[in-house]
Amino acid sequence: MSQIRSKMEAESWLAEKLREEGPDLWKDRQREELARKLAQDYRPGGPKWRVEEWTQRPEGVSVCVVTRGGVLGIHSVDDPKEARRKADAIVRALEALDDQMRGSRQTL
Repeated sequence: MSQIRSKMEAESWLAEKLREEGPDLWKDRQREELARKLAQDYRPGGPKWRVEEWTQRPEGVSVCVVTRGGVLGIHSVDDPKEARRKADAIVRALEALDDQMRGSRQTL
């Protein structure tokens, strides 16, 4: 099991995991930017990750919020099913990062 000792290592690890979890969900640049944002906001430990559906008002735009007690990010797309697929892929990647961090006993 590899050790993740920095935000930069977490970013690289997350980009690869997102590629595995949802190879058709993001273009390479989008995946790298998302991994950078997730690594920056990531904090080890805490409750389980979950996806919450939410509708912005007054526009009525459907979004999926990836959260673990607080909001980590909001992902909005025209297709609510695709938004859910993306959010689910992000949750799987973050749960895998949690497992990775527990195994290496590191903090970012």
